Amino acid sequence: MSSQPLLQSVRLDGKLLTDVESLQRVKTDLGGLLSEVPVAVLRPGSAADVAAMMREAAAAQIPVTIRGTARSVYGQTVALPGGVVIDMTSLNSVHAVGQDRVTADAGATWSAVVKAALAHGLVPPVLTDYLDITVGGTLSWGGLGLTSWRYGLQVDNVLEIEVVTADGTIRRCSPDCEPDLFHAVLGGMGLVGVMTRVTLRLIPAPGRAIRLQIPYGDAAAMNADQLRLAQEERVDTVQGIVAAPEGRWACMMEIVQFYDGERPDPARMCEGLNGAVEQARIIDTDFETFLFRYGGLSALPCLGPVTPHAHPWWSTMASPELAPRLIDRLVSVLDPAKATQFDLIITYPMRADRSRTPLPSLPDLDWFFAVANFWCVDYEDRQEIADVLSENRRLFERAAADHLQGSADPIAAVDYSRIEWMAHFAKAWPAFHAAKRKFDPQGILDKTRKIF
Repeated sequence: MSSQPLLQSVRLDGKLLTDVESLQRVKTDLGGLLSEVPVAVLRPGSAADVAAMMREAAAAQIPVTIRGTARSVYGQTVALPGGVVIDMTSLNSVHAVGQDRVTADAGATWSAVVKAALAHGLVPPVLTDYLDITVGGTLSWGGLGLTSWRYGLQVDNVLEIEVVTADGTIRRCSPDCEPDLFHAVLGGMGLVGVMTRVTLRLIPAPGRAIRLQIPYGDAAAMNADQLRLAQEERVDTVQGIVAAPEGRWACMMEIVQFYDGERPDPARMCEGLNGAVEQARIIDTDFETFLFRYGGLSALPCLGPVTPHAHPWWSTMASPELAPRLIDRLVSVLDPAKATQFDLIITYPMRADRSRTPLPSLPDLDWFFAVANFWCVDYEDRQEIADVLSENRRLFERAAADHLQGSADPIAAVDYSRIEWMAHFAKAWPAFHAAKRKFDPQGILDKTRKIF
């Protein structure tokens, strides 16, 4: 690294921070498993600031890490040794909302985008459960949501992106303009370029949402009904939740139908299901209340200041046959009597043909399930953390064997080898590798040296 101060001759629209407090604030992420103090933090005020940092970092061979709200769980938004962090949350504006699209800075949260879109009677087709994460953050890995079985991933609903490449060039790309860059940045984990602005597709927003929460005796029956409902397109969202609210593991399927005008018939929504439909809880709210039903991640009990927790979360995409077995394995390794209200598993179905972008690479299956666990582990209990990470590894290998791909989920707390990353990229690997060499030949944006 050069001994000269970074960006000393550049007039910035934002701020370059080097004080101890600012550096310490970004040393880790939500996962709390990996930590590194950067040499500087850029809070850009414009894409030009990002471009200036990229040019200087390339010239000085300084690794750059892109950070949003840092909801990553395994150091994906943590600096590399001797590196700098670009904190994108300072680029957070939502710009024009059109008849079928919205343009927003990559550091804007989905909650801000949703509120702006709803004011025009519109909504993004696919949203994550929690909305206080950045647009650029979820688009960098794909963005899976409850409506993905119908509309694909979030990256499938992007019309255009503004990207800063390692040479400091600000580029606009789309499926028709520099498609190699467009398809390498979306789902590319921030390894090829820095998203600074995004144009997203919007669809008409419904007025209300009726939710039915149905208890189930086991994961297999729940998954079977989830798949049936999605295949029949009977409802709009289908989510399975496994939690231990009373000291024992219990399965619940939540199905949701959006509507305007006459309320859907709950009996029709539940017809033929194998769960305890007579015990179903019905929640009928306006659509915005439904979207913000979980509140913000900052309100989660496991993030309180009294007992800090690590979050060695794991997720994968598995066949309908394997998904319930993975869930059974997950609940067998955690004592439900010790489970907190945020120790849970979620699962929902997805169909591969609804995704049109090459990244992230999805299983070569007609239908599959997203399965994810959200364990909270005492930050001081390093042995338990190590045990959970080992179990994550075993689960990954089992899922990988299930559909003969690496099944590497970029947001999971798992160490992958280069061969496993290549298996994950599958058919997209040659194009992604070529884009990396073209737009970041020096590897300034390498978050892990195992991929290249």
